[in-house]
Amino acid sequence: MSSRAPLHFQPCDYACFLIYTTYAWCAFCIPNVLGPLTEELHFAIAEGNAALAGTLALWRGCFVLLSMMACGFIAGRWGKRHSLAIATVLVGGGILFGATANCYTTLVAAIVVSSIGQGFFEGLLTPLVNENHRAEQDAARYVNITHSFWAVGSISIMLLAGFLLQHGVSWRIVLSLVGFATIFPGAFFFRQRRQDQLFQSEVRNFHQTWEQVRKALGRMRFWLFLAAMPLASGVEHSLLFWMPTYLQTRWIVGPAAAGVGTALFAAGMFVGRFLAGLLGHQNSTGKILACCATTLLAASLVALNATSLWLFMATLFLLGVATGPLWPGLQNHCVNRLQALDQTTMLILLPTAGAAGFGVFPWLLGFLTDKFGNTGSFYLLPTCAIALLFLLGIDWTIHDKT
Repeated sequence: MSSRAPLHFQPCDYACFLIYTTYAWCAFCIPNVLGPLTEELHFAIAEGNAALAGTLALWRGCFVLLSMMACGFIAGRWGKRHSLAIATVLVGGGILFGATANCYTTLVAAIVVSSIGQGFFEGLLTPLVNENHRAEQDAARYVNITHSFWAVGSISIMLLAGFLLQHGVSWRIVLSLVGFATIFPGAFFFRQRRQDQLFQSEVRNFHQTWEQVRKALGRMRFWLFLAAMPLASGVEHSLLFWMPTYLQTRWIVGPAAAGVGTALFAAGMFVGRFLAGLLGHQNSTGKILACCATTLLAASLVALNATSLWLFMATLFLLGVATGPLWPGLQNHCVNRLQALDQTTMLILLPTAGAAGFGVFPWLLGFLTDKFGNTGSFYLLPTCAIALLFLLGIDWTIHDKT
């Protein structure tokens, strides 16, 4: 089979593209309205509340992680499509609830509701795509292309939120638009829920699911990938969460320009993931990951020492290209390395571990910003890149031993 065989997309693929787009809207609509939101709810970042604002990401990460731990068992009983249909209601409904928040506690409650649904998105979409294209023996390409639509959503919400805020639109209206838009894609999965029964191997009881989990966790190599996933998600979510605020405070730009800068990073993510899917193949994932981690290290050091806003903006795009393939690439690479294990189980467990990075790293970056300022805190990025290269190096040395 040619490594460049034509891609054949199904209706379910297009629905997954749309879900990933709206998922990114919900994940980053709050970071993009963080300035006016924190002022109205009386914990303004300018008054030394960066760590408290970063805690919003920590709440999200905790409940995404918890729901991902449960989604494999729930989907094993009810099916992936049915579970995703319900998840869209939770995700969109939580954001709508957030639009009505009048205090920090209410905002946290809204984030918790939305995060529970987001955990199902994160845990089930990748194995669903892998399941649909497993017979083609090159599912990694479809996974990378599907994940690129996370960047499409990130770009569009950065630009939309920045534009609306710049023109005086309330952050509550921005959240309301995002919440309503997110609920609609669930209709497709609800109509298609009976197709879950066509994949009998994917419908399991609790004992069967747990047995597959136990086998995966019993392999030491699998733990290397579990450790790498939070690093990949941590870099990505730290930049997307804090970049609008970082641009406005370090470079003194308005909300629209901050949105454009963050959109450049997201655009780079799209390019990186799409090219990895279009030009790569199932057995090239290791080389792609090594190149991306090396580029991330170099680009982050350039960005930290940039003295020109234009150079910084250009480097943001390169950071996105390097960061984009890491999250789906680690999952694809793990499947390649551990082919004896159940793929669906690994593709749920890996992002479950990665979900820890959603909250911990943005919170840590906020904490470090309070202590060391904007520039000093961002040395967290090259540190993550070095750790990724270290873990990939360990995996490379044991390639012929497992």
